[in-house]
Amino acid sequence: MRREPEGADPDEESRIRRHAPLVYAVLKRLAAPPSLREDLLQEGFLGLLEALRGYDPTRGARFSTYAVPRIWGRMRHLARRAARLAAREEIRAPEFWAGLMDPVERLHARADWEAAFGVLSPEEATLVRLHLFNRVPETKLAQVLGVSQSTVSRRLRRALLTLHQQLTATCAQSKPGPNRH
Repeated sequence: MRREPEGADPDEESRIRRHAPLVYAVLKRLAAPPSLREDLLQEGFLGLLEALRGYDPTRGARFSTYAVPRIWGRMRHLARRAARLAAREEIRAPEFWAGLMDPVERLHARADWEAAFGVLSPEEATLVRLHLFNRVPETKLAQVLGVSQSTVSRRLRRALLTLHQQLTATCAQSKPGPNRH
């Protein structure tokens, strides 16, 4: 038997309260730092509100089936965005590099990065440098290039994967093997 949301009360606020457990259930399933809890809840409730406003019971789906993907999507998008920003900030912080390596190691790391950038096309290298080091948002890059933000995102993802593979290969080559006597 199909269950619809208890739609007897047209008041949106009461429907939000009634379906709030969906937001909390999704939050429990999402692996995210506790510091994001409030922001994730806010995004989740926005997803719930969108679901309440867009739900059409005549289409045959239960409300929860319709709402959970919207709640999940908004929360996951925020968590990903927060993780990317945290990673960028960590990499940019001087103490991150200073704590990892001595000055000679930092020079080698810089050389490794420059070599890795060398495998990218000039356009990819510029795109990555502008986005990561100059903090130019994907939307602004898309406007300048005359493409969609999703196209910029895909190009960045491919370029970053290439950088990761190159740096991983470089690190694997530079690690000393076990001493064999």
